[in-house]
Amino acid sequence: MPSTLFIRLLTPAEPLLGQRSEDAAEPLAEDLAAGFRLHCEWLFDDGAGHREQGWADYEGLQALAAGEGGVLDPSGEAPLVVAFASNTCVLCLQCQVPGRRPGQMRQALPFVVEEFVAEDIDNLHISPGPVQSGAPVRCCLIAKPALENWLACLASVGLAPQWLLAESELLPTAADRASVLFDGEAALVRCGGQAAPVERANLAMALAVLQVRAVHCINGTLADLERSQLAADIDVATEAALENGAAKGVIGYLAERWPDRAAAINLLQGPYKPGQRATAQTSAWRRIGTLAALWLLVGLLVLTAKGWWSATQADALEAQSLALYRDIFPADRSVTVQSLRRRLSAKLGADAPGGASRSLVDLVGHLAAVVKPNMTVASIDYHRGRGEFNVDLLVEHYGEVEALREALAAQAGLQTEIVSAEEVDEGVRARFRLRGV
Repeated sequence: MPSTLFIRLLTPAEPLLGQRSEDAAEPLAEDLAAGFRLHCEWLFDDGAGHREQGWADYEGLQALAAGEGGVLDPSGEAPLVVAFASNTCVLCLQCQVPGRRPGQMRQALPFVVEEFVAEDIDNLHISPGPVQSGAPVRCCLIAKPALENWLACLASVGLAPQWLLAESELLPTAADRASVLFDGEAALVRCGGQAAPVERANLAMALAVLQVRAVHCINGTLADLERSQLAADIDVATEAALENGAAKGVIGYLAERWPDRAAAINLLQGPYKPGQRATAQTSAWRRIGTLAALWLLVGLLVLTAKGWWSATQADALEAQSLALYRDIFPADRSVTVQSLRRRLSAKLGADAPGGASRSLVDLVGHLAAVVKPNMTVASIDYHRGRGEFNVDLLVEHYGEVEALREALAAQAGLQTEIVSAEEVDEGVRARFRLRGV
């Protein structure tokens, strides 16, 4: 379980304005950053069963967030921050909202709850619970300035709550049972989808109006006089929230109830919805993702540079080839880079693609493969129209003539014959003819 910092906001957060400078008509920027007036209670659960709690004003909360006192470790993983708002600032109610679809019901909700409030509905932030067609909708309403001041106060000390709940949201509830959380001379009452703080003097009257069958008391019990004002058939049960024999207090009880928050309404919805909390694991994955993205970027840059270099080299080679062709065939000035290969093939005797003829380059290549160092090529005669390739070779003796014919036939795959062979001063001069080229 991750560490959790619970903060019970007991008063509104009032921004403090600094003193005006003597020669300035308006407060300076540093004067406006004087902090807030706030009173709160906090409880830190390290997730391993150890808890610490205390009371704090704005300066105390600032010191707590900074790690003073050794409760929080600013250099470690940030705890989950859960804030509780007093029900004196939050209106919790349940109402029937018209509409066939949840979307229609959400649009109609402000007009329905407007009947329950005295101030302008535009100044209130509405946080609904689950919206289902045909079922009543629970919602919590809070004044936008109060909510924004709380969030600004916590943000100014480096705390970003992921949850902001009305205290009543974690009390057990049932349709015919009222839960009462005692807090000194005040009590918080929740019944079904409604909740409200009640002064102790008016508690019995409030319970009688609710017409419930059972009352669940937490952190306290009903006095005899209060019990006598209820109907005799109402079952009254008492839950003592104790830890090591001492009362846990309201924040201790709410922290115990935190795992049962499934149906609780988070006030931080809509424009106040917090960003995703970064844990150590998500931070590690984020770093891995960033590193992978950087490597991918480096790879793309390398491939781009390599492609640019290859294109540059290809352009240079094409220019050299074109210059060489024009040097060899100066009369052909209409050749371009695109037509260079086709023109060169035609000049060397190659057919168009798909033809069966052998080019001069191919035949010379076959000849070079069979000629030995002691042989000399005397002449080459290539007749493309007649389909003949004649070559005169000087070899040392007659025994090499037939072997050379067989080698040429095997290399070129064409009909090869010995036209003539005669002795000369250099050895034997033999003429070979390849047909079907």
